[in-house]
Amino acid sequence: MTDRRDDWLRPCSKVLGHAPGVFAASRVGKPLYRVVGHNPPTAEDFESYSMAGRAFPDELIFQATGISMFTKEDEARKLARSGALGTYVAELHIDDPRILVAPESDETGHVTVWAFGGLEKSVVRCFDPRDGD
Repeated sequence: MTDRRDDWLRPCSKVLGHAPGVFAASRVGKPLYRVVGHNPPTAEDFESYSMAGRAFPDELIFQATGISMFTKEDEARKLARSGALGTYVAELHIDDPRILVAPESDETGHVTVWAFGGLEKSVVRCFDPRDGD
């Protein structure tokens, strides 16, 4: 029997980048990591480029409405150490089937996440990678 909570994912996954790889975050099965500017993270730390009013190319509209995260902690640490997007790493455990994830890179573990807000409530820890935790 199909889980009816996921019924709405079928049309969304067709729209979100023609990606059969778009799936519910509850199926990730491991933490996700986001580079953030605050510790503890705020709702602002989880804004997409689109929500934050940042410029992006038209062809990246779907990615720009999502939020960049990583499945590999080391990659988030590297990005945070550079200071380009923030200096902290937030670890999230997301089990909401309404939140969508699309893998972008197996090498870096980069994923795009689409959520309806409140991701800061899924943070289980936040740290400065320059401190070694």
